[in-house]
Amino acid sequence: IDADMRNSTLARVLSLKKEGGLSEYLAGINAEYEAQKVEENFNVICAGSIPPNPAALLASRQMAQLLNEAKENYDCIIIDSPPVGIVSDAMLLSKIITGYVFVVRMGVSKMNKMKATIGVFEEFGAEIAGMVLNGVNPRSKDYKYSKYGYEYQYGEEKNSKKRKKVK
Repeated sequence: IDADMRNSTLARVLSLKKEGGLSEYLAGINAEYEAQKVEENFNVICAGSIPPNPAALLASRQMAQLLNEAKENYDCIIIDSPPVGIVSDAMLLSKIITGYVFVVRMGVSKMNKMKATIGVFEEFGAEIAGMVLNGVNPRSKDYKYSKYGYEYQYGEEKNSKKRKKVK
């Protein structure tokens, strides 16, 4: 579900129809939501037109109803929300979703800001399910991975420059 109704990208990225999406359903313009088929087991509800009140729509009973109906038809529901540090839209879903997975971009997201944001979400009773780190440069000296294993090192080894190799 593309719930980033302020700056939707899924319709464009996946070459889907943008009209008649989440915002129209939540606002009562459309009586039913349209889940567009992308792959055999992958459907998407696009964000729709930019509404004047996206936060109110996400906090509505209609959104809770949509998720309850979707739970009957789908094994896993992923909601793409706006960036959590910018608007409160994602936090409004905390009472009706199972958990949050934060997507953090290497070199862009600030660790202290992420810790503070996660703390605020936890204060509201939100379940933090995990974090995805994207934008990692595989050629970076901090990231070593090969077909047969990876190298790791804990802390700073002052006496040795050896790294353990795991296969």
